[in-house]
Amino acid sequence: MEEHRHRPRMRTFKSGRLVFNEGSSTLDCVVRNISDGGAKLSFNQVAAIPDVFQISLSDGAKKTCRIVWRKSLDVGVSFEVPGETPPSAESL
Repeated sequence: MEEHRHRPRMRTFKSGRLVFNEGSSTLDCVVRNISDGGAKLSFNQVAAIPDVFQISLSDGAKKTCRIVWRKSLDVGVSFEVPGETPPSAESL
């Protein structure tokens, strides 16, 4: 399998909480792996998740995420950096 990530990810098992709809909706997840640039999130049920959302991690970190891929109960996200243009799908 060809590797498309720009940064290596470290395996982890952290809890996270997605926040979206201007703070009125939340959804719990498990962070399976993480790097400075993104993460793999797992959910216990299929849910409608917006393409861009905030995540609060169990270690107190908060990040803005953009979904890069979806597969069953897992999603891959990139972390957005304020003022930076998000990568196109072709560059991932």
